[in-house]
Amino acid sequence: MCGGITGFRPLMTAGVKKGTRVGVNGIGGIGHMTILFAKALGAEVTAISRNHNKEELAKQLGADHYIATSDEDFEVKNFDSLDVIVNTANAYEKPLMNRVLQLLVPFGHFVAITAPKLGEMLEIDPIVLMMNNISFSGNLIGSPGDIEHLLKFAAENNIKPWVEEISISESNVSKAWKRMEDGDVKFRFVLTDYNKCFK
Repeated sequence: MCGGITGFRPLMTAGVKKGTRVGVNGIGGIGHMTILFAKALGAEVTAISRNHNKEELAKQLGADHYIATSDEDFEVKNFDSLDVIVNTANAYEKPLMNRVLQLLVPFGHFVAITAPKLGEMLEIDPIVLMMNNISFSGNLIGSPGDIEHLLKFAAENNIKPWVEEISISESNVSKAWKRMEDGDVKFRFVLTDYNKCFK
């Protein structure tokens, strides 16, 4: 539920509706839910990731477009193409973040819902924000009322997280942890078979 409301509330706050061009930066546990929610709201969704590894998955989730930030001049090719960016990635390096912000239209909105890696600071060139009147905000979670709204919306639109079930055992949990550290999760792990492990 935490990953759901974390991705849903910024869309509500930004007033996302049919035709809004939404970028989702990061296609993981929270990002995949944000794509599903944005599509259900009628948005035109662009998935943004470091490389093309998750492009097919993003399209399966419903993304209309895909941007790989490893592509040369990605910000030039997609300049002023988004109304809102929801940042679900934990990469906040200054050169990359300033390039991602160039995807926003004037008066666009950037919402950060994840924290940078430990010891890493968010560095943004204020000129990038000022020249295009970009608003920058953060969001952590929603209220009980927001969560109730989310659950109703998800039920009405048949939105479910994409999960991978793993039978619980010391070995499997260790493997799952390693895969999580390596970013090899699509998109949430769910541990099953507790009755076999805990008697």
